Amino acid sequence: MCYLRCMNLPTLGLLGLYRCGNIGDEAIWRAFVDAVRAARPDVRLRMIAYGPGGFEAAPLPDDPRAVDELLHWLALDDPRARRVRWGWWLTSGLCRLARELRDLDAIWYAGGHWLHDLSLVTLAGVLAPPTWARLRGKSGGFVNVGAGPLDGTLGRFLARRALPGRGPLVVRDEHSATVLRAAGAPEPQVAADTAYLLVACGEVGMTMVNISDFQGGNGDYPQAGFCHTPGYAEEITLLDEDKIAFMACGTSGLQVIDYADTTNIHVVGSFDGPGYARALMYKDQKIFMCCGLGGFQIFDVSNYTNPKMIGILETTYASGVDMDDNYIYVADEESGLLVITPPQ
Repeated sequence: MCYLRCMNLPTLGLLGLYRCGNIGDEAIWRAFVDAVRAARPDVRLRMIAYGPGGFEAAPLPDDPRAVDELLHWLALDDPRARRVRWGWWLTSGLCRLARELRDLDAIWYAGGHWLHDLSLVTLAGVLAPPTWARLRGKSGGFVNVGAGPLDGTLGRFLARRALPGRGPLVVRDEHSATVLRAAGAPEPQVAADTAYLLVACGEVGMTMVNISDFQGGNGDYPQAGFCHTPGYAEEITLLDEDKIAFMACGTSGLQVIDYADTTNIHVVGSFDGPGYARALMYKDQKIFMCCGLGGFQIFDVSNYTNPKMIGILETTYASGVDMDDNYIYVADEESGLLVITPPQ
């Protein structure tokens, strides 16, 4: 994050090719957004995506829940996203990007890309935006991207001329760094692009696995961390900016877990209320949890180490919960759907 701390970047555009069904890449993008906001809360972020819609740009919301919803949308698998019209991007797309750049101080790829010359048109399309930015006095960069192969003379020439001089060049592994060095590109930094999945695993507790190399969902994913919890872990929800997980743990109620240090994931708070904790959601420093015969329970979790129950709604058997900006929706196994007004 040295570039973030040292450069004048009031507005940063995060560029990417999305909607390809690769949740690992989108998780890297989400982690990068959190890192930017932690290092430079003054920076305004703008998402710039080219995919099935051609070209889309929008300010990144401040609300973490809204960012998570955007992440879900970015991760959807749309076959059209795999057939990006790079010829269009090099003509009409760059004209639209030029208009975006008027209001940006930098434009960076934020993970999930691959620089290669298997298709020179594709390589030119990927390299064009940061080059376009640099020619206009802006910062163009790549963060946590892969590289290789770059075997052709023209491919190496494009990489050598286009890769950034005013922005970061960070690759995901040493092999990618070797490929770019061989092409004569500026010296890259190497940073592993770790992305983690946290799973509620029943009587085992919570498990963290590394999904950086997602492999279409069919990979062998190493365990990155573990936390034994009491009860039976049914469901988990995350407050990722604080590295806090909330877990519904059956007869042991609500468990609050700190996963900032993957070598020391541990429970920091809990509340063992009535019923069997089955499902939960987080919003506005509150946990909304379905507890079977124990009803629908609401907790104040502004202090992670000391959750406090602030409300309970008696139900027949509350088993699932969802919400929007106006209402909470509770699934009850006997009474069906219950619609509740959120507490103020």
